[in-house]
Amino acid sequence: MSISHAPPVTEEPDISPVPVPDLDLQPLAPASSRRTRVPRWLRRAAGPVLLLLLWQLLSGTGALPPDVLASPGRIARVGGDMLADGSLPAAMGTSLQRVAGGLMVQARDFLRTDVIVVCLVVYAFLGLLADFVVRSLEKVLLQWRPTFTGR
Repeated sequence: MSISHAPPVTEEPDISPVPVPDLDLQPLAPASSRRTRVPRWLRRAAGPVLLLLLWQLLSGTGALPPDVLASPGRIARVGGDMLADGSLPAAMGTSLQRVAGGLMVQARDFLRTDVIVVCLVVYAFLGLLADFVVRSLEKVLLQWRPTFTGR
């Protein structure tokens, strides 16, 4: 005696067919593909540029006094002058020595929040620059990999 657990074989379908009305359906596209895409480099640069604009606006209106923190325009002019007379490399070397020697610790000891803010902004720009360099090198050096998308 054998017992079969298989369902009985029938030629009729279990579900009766449901009539489907003829609808004029349009395929849906995701919202990300419908709108124009802003280039990635522009999205990444928007934050630091807006920060610089805010800094310049606060400096220009007097809300941020020049004895606390100079305006970005003033810093750019002084940097251009130092580059023209050749004193910029020596000043950059001195600044790097101070950073290596613990500028952040000294600034905290003397409650120099302006120095801390400037250092954070400089570090943010250096981080973005390093990211840009690494991504550029990846695009050039990893083109041979079929799985590399280069985004």
